Amino acid sequence: MLKLPRPHLSISQINLWESDPSAYMKRYFLNIPDAPSQMMEFGKQFASDIEDYVKGEKRDFNFPPNFLQDIYLYPHVEYKLEHNFGEFKFLGYIDNASENFGIIRDFKTGTAAWTQDRLKNSLQMMAYSLILFKQQTIRYVKGEQRDFNFPPNFLQDIYLYPHVEYKLEHDFGEFKFIGYIDNASENFGIIRDFKTGTAVWTQDRLENSLQMMAYSLILFKQQTILPTCFIDYYKTRIKGKSMEWTDVHETYKHTFTMQDLAKTEIRIRKAAEEIAEAYELHCDMQIYFLTETYTDLDIFIKQATYQRDIIRKKIEDKLQNSRYTNKFNDKILSYSTYEKKSYTHSLELQEREEQLAAQKKQEILYGVATEETKTITLLTVKDAK
Repeated sequence: MLKLPRPHLSISQINLWESDPSAYMKRYFLNIPDAPSQMMEFGKQFASDIEDYVKGEKRDFNFPPNFLQDIYLYPHVEYKLEHNFGEFKFLGYIDNASENFGIIRDFKTGTAAWTQDRLKNSLQMMAYSLILFKQQTIRYVKGEQRDFNFPPNFLQDIYLYPHVEYKLEHDFGEFKFIGYIDNASENFGIIRDFKTGTAVWTQDRLENSLQMMAYSLILFKQQTILPTCFIDYYKTRIKGKSMEWTDVHETYKHTFTMQDLAKTEIRIRKAAEEIAEAYELHCDMQIYFLTETYTDLDIFIKQATYQRDIIRKKIEDKLQNSRYTNKFNDKILSYSTYEKKSYTHSLELQEREEQLAAQKKQEILYGVATEETKTITLLTVKDAK
């Protein structure tokens, strides 16, 4: 189990981590909340109004014009969607969904415009679609009696094997691995993963899938078999304000070689060792106290520099273009001014410099230029707020 800052991983966390890791660590590692936002509070109140209205609460609601005439509110409001991905747990809330989850809807407010393209690329809606598909497949195999929102011809095209969301665990000695196989045959000779969304799957993508290679490696270690891996990709599309299945279903099949599995184990162990090394440094108290002292000194220097710059400006205002020298303890201070010249070169020379810069880029691109590597150390101290 990965040690995460929260019990669940959510879409908002994923989006923030991908767009700004520093902001993610500030919010979830250091527990420093964002400044209150009028737009965010407005959106929260809108969601609360919808939930209370569906529950039958009698009060004034601040809905958009004609909202109740234009929108049919389905029975699931602020539906809590949870799923265990093995290494982490996912938590999200669907604003509104139909009884069988064939339609899911999210309400957005604010000034940042939403477009069809933005919805197509929404990680939030793609993740919700994936999890709902996984969960209802499990319920069907278990024999649950209700309506299921499967893709067209899903039950005719797909034979569901007995192992669904099979928990795959393995002890590598120095660390433990855990994963979940969507569907597997009785003896694990066939393993299948269901994929949805608009990001297309291909044969090449399957053959380079670390997920399927890792599952094959562990099943070989545990069962002494090389499973045949299947990816069943079901494409979805946006229609109006909802997401629905298309008739596109593509199946890809591959069996990894022993060489593939050997490379996979090296890759997994290397990642585990790098993570362990980084975490060991994080827990080293000697490094902690050194960096704490550095932070204190950095703050002192910044404060002293700020005060020094204020005094410097006052000295410049007093002396201007004059010369001045004085002694303070065992230090001598001197003041003088000089003119720094700059030049604008001819257009012909500027064009030659641009051509030279382009030639340098080409040499780098084609490997002609000699590469030299220099390690640059960045140690920054910023305000927490």
